Amino acid sequence: MVKIDGFTMQKLPILDEDLCVVLGNMLDNAIEASEKVTDRWINVSIGLRKNGLVIVVENSFDGIIKKNIHGNIISIKENKEHHGYGLKSIRKTVEKYDGELVVEIRGNIFRAVAFMTCIDYV
Repeated sequence: MVKIDGFTMQKLPILDEDLCVVLGNMLDNAIEASEKVTDRWINVSIGLRKNGLVIVVENSFDGIIKKNIHGNIISIKENKEHHGYGLKSIRKTVEKYDGELVVEIRGNIFRAVAFMTCIDYV
């Protein structure tokens, strides 16, 4: 347990490396996408909700999305063998914690919400 400003916090029952996979890939994707537009911005929100950890990353992007026949977003980078694993890695990791990844696109705003269940924490 850790005390910060009078609040007692327990360690989340999520492996540090799994948090790094989720947050790292979400931020990498947001940074790369926002670099393609002149009005660049990224918003990050992390918090506990009911029985889990929620990570929300919103960013500006050029509005260009490519999807496969199943409706999943796929990489538009040229070298497909070395790209396109970010969202897959996030989804696989959040599902490991009975969580979910939700992606929303509204015009030139990309929003990714990762939820990871933390029943032991709450």
